[in-house]
Amino acid sequence: MNKYLVVDYRIAAKYKSNIFDKNFKWPVNHSFYDDTFRIFYDWIYDFPSIIGKNEKLKLIFELIELNLLEYLGNIFGVLVDVNISEKEKLKLAYDKNYSMYSMILNDNFDEKQEDKGYKQYIKNFSDNFLSTTNIIKNKINDFRITKEENIFFIRKNNLLSELMKSQGTYFRIQKKSLENYRNNNKVDKDIKNLGYLITEKFINVCKSREIHISKNLNFFLSNKINNMLINAYSDFNYQETLTLNPDSVLLTGSGGDYITRLASLHFFKNGNKVIRMTHGGDSVFFNDPSWTTIELPFITEYISYGIESSKINTSKINNHITSRNNSNKIQSFAGGSKFHEKILEKIAYEPNKEIKNITIINASFGDKNRAIPNIKIHDVIYYEWQLRLSKRLTNLGYNTISKRHPKGQSTNDYLFKGVVSTEKLSENMSSTFDYTDVYIFDIFGGAFIEALCTLKPIIFIEMPNRLLNKKTKDILKKSVSIISSRYNDNNLIEIDFDELFDSINNSVNVNERLRLISDFITSRNYTKKY
Repeated sequence: MNKYLVVDYRIAAKYKSNIFDKNFKWPVNHSFYDDTFRIFYDWIYDFPSIIGKNEKLKLIFELIELNLLEYLGNIFGVLVDVNISEKEKLKLAYDKNYSMYSMILNDNFDEKQEDKGYKQYIKNFSDNFLSTTNIIKNKINDFRITKEENIFFIRKNNLLSELMKSQGTYFRIQKKSLENYRNNNKVDKDIKNLGYLITEKFINVCKSREIHISKNLNFFLSNKINNMLINAYSDFNYQETLTLNPDSVLLTGSGGDYITRLASLHFFKNGNKVIRMTHGGDSVFFNDPSWTTIELPFITEYISYGIESSKINTSKINNHITSRNNSNKIQSFAGGSKFHEKILEKIAYEPNKEIKNITIINASFGDKNRAIPNIKIHDVIYYEWQLRLSKRLTNLGYNTISKRHPKGQSTNDYLFKGVVSTEKLSENMSSTFDYTDVYIFDIFGGAFIEALCTLKPIIFIEMPNRLLNKKTKDILKKSVSIISSRYNDNNLIEIDFDELFDSINNSVNVNERLRLISDFITSRNYTKKY
C-alpha cells in the first residue's frame, strides 16, 4: 500500500495491517490544512466590512456564511489530498460514493453527481438517527400557525426544554414553499458581485500554496457559491412574507443548521425575541473560530450553561459585535443545566477504585464536511492515532471500550476489532457511567461535559489542532489529567505514553471537580420560563 494515499477511513480500516506499519507517515503536516484555510476563514470573517453599509446584504451573507465555510472547507481538504497525492506520485484511495474526489481528479463537475454522493452519505447514517428524523417529520407535517400562538421553538435541545414551561409550537418553514419562491424570485446584481469576490479569494488562497485550480473547477465553484448566495437572497425575501404576532418569541438550539438560522432571521427582523441555547457546552474552553458564526446570527439572547461559561461567552459576544461593527445587542445569561444536575445527583463517588475498564471516547469518522480549521483532524490520521492509543492500553491488560460519537457516518462501522475489548457504536453517554473506571478523551464535546459530572477520573489528550485556552486549561487541570500531544516527524499524533499510563491511576480532586461543574455547568442567573 506504499504507492497509495488512503484518504477514506473505511478503506484504512479494511487494510489497516497493510497500511499502518512502522513506515507509515502522512505526506504533509496537518497544520497545512488548517493554517492555509484559516487565511480564507479570517478574510471571510471580515467580509461584512467589504460589503459596507448595505445592511440587507450583510444579513444575507450572515445567513449563508457558515454553509459557505463548511462547503469550501470540505473542498479545500479534498484539494489538499489530491494535490499531495500528485506531488508524491501516489494513487488516491477514496470512497467512490464520495463524488468530490472523482470530480476533481477527472476535472468533470456535475451537480447531480454531487447530490448523488450526498444522498449516499445520508444513507450511511445509523438507522436510529433516520428513524428519529422520520418521527420528527411526522409530528410536524400538519403544523400551521394560529393567531393565539406566540412561543415557538426550533432545534430543541436539553437546555431549551428546561427553559420551557409551555409545550410551545414547532416553527416550521415549508420546504416546498421556499423552493417555489426561489424559482420565482429576481436576484440583486450585488449578489453575484459577492460571489465573484468570494470565489476569487478562495482560489487565490489555494494558488498561494501551489494547489492547482482548473478552469472547470473555477467555473464549478463560481456557480456553486453564486447559487448558495442567490438562494439565501431569495430566502431572505421569503421570510419577509411571513407574519408573526409582535409578542412572539423563538427559542432555538444551536445555529449550525441553515433553516434554524433562517427562522431566527425571520423573528429577528420582525423585532421579536430570539433566544438561543448552548449545545454541548464545550466551546467556552476553546477559542474556536467558528463559534460566533454558528451561535450568534440573528439572536437577542444567548443562554449558556453555568455562570462562568456565560461570562466567557459574554466576552466573545462583545468582541464579535465590536469586530463586525454590529448594532445588534445580544444579552448573555446562564440557564444552569438540570440535565447535568441529575447526572450528578445519581452518582456515588468511589475514591481509590481499582482501574479495570477504560472507556476511550473517539470522534465520529466520515463526516461530509471536515471542520477546517480546528475541531477534528483528517480521518485517516485520526484513525491511525486511535488504533495506536487503543493498542497500547489493551496491551497493558486493561479492559478497553471504544465508544464512538453516536451521530457520525461511521456509527455502523466496527473499526477496532481485535484492538479493543469492546466497541460501542451508537450507545448514549449515560450507558457508560456504570462500567467505566477511567475516561480518555481526545475530543472535547458534550460527552466530556457529561463525564465531568460522573466524578470519575478523566484524561484529556489535548490535540495540536484545537488547544484549550489558558484560563480554562488551568481550571481543568485541578480535576482532570491533561496530556499534551504534537505532530511528529511523520506528521502523526505523538504523546508521552509514560505520562498517560501514570495518569490512569491519578485520583480526582472532588472539591475542584464540583466547583468546576457548578461554575461552568449548573449555576444560573436566568430563571425566566416560556
